[in-house]
Amino acid sequence: MAAILDKLRDGLAAGDQSFFVHSQGTRSQVAPDPVTKISSVFLDLALECDVPIVPVRFAGGLGVAPIEGKRELPLGGQEYVVGSPISASDLSALPYAARRDHVLTALNAVPADDRVVPTDSAFDEAVSSWATTTGMLPVEATLLMVLRTVESPSEETQRVLAGADSGELVLGDDEDWLCRVAEGLYGPDGPTIRRG
Repeated sequence: MAAILDKLRDGLAAGDQSFFVHSQGTRSQVAPDPVTKISSVFLDLALECDVPIVPVRFAGGLGVAPIEGKRELPLGGQEYVVGSPISASDLSALPYAARRDHVLTALNAVPADDRVVPTDSAFDEAVSSWATTTGMLPVEATLLMVLRTVESPSEETQRVLAGADSGELVLGDDEDWLCRVAEGLYGPDGPTIRRG
């Protein structure tokens, strides 16, 4: 993480970049599950670069019963709600020990509707089946299933989907980019990609 922060530091200080931190990431297990942890490394970086911290709340995406482990993608719908920024000067005015609690309070105070949106079980089953059959990771399997829901897919998307259905995608020699996309969606045990 130190190497990543070093790369970001100059861009943040110059106002050319921002970055998004999941303070607890995919570790939340039940809705609504408050944020309880945040690294002081990010608070120190905000002060050093004189940039605000903007609290963002994830609403929905988890069930009322705790899950085991973690999920890479939400269950059902999810909303991102943006709160009021905390300026670096406001943060620096607080005692060091109070800064973390101030940010956690701001994160948890962002108003959001934590209702649980029912998951689409057929979609979930399709993702699980594709991931299991092809050896694909759940995130990439989800992307392929999302492509299946597009009302007016491009010609390239139609070809990738047809290849997924038939078990083979034939590409021209000049279609390297489409080959990389298909490789990312098909998985190591999925459809064959060949040049024809």
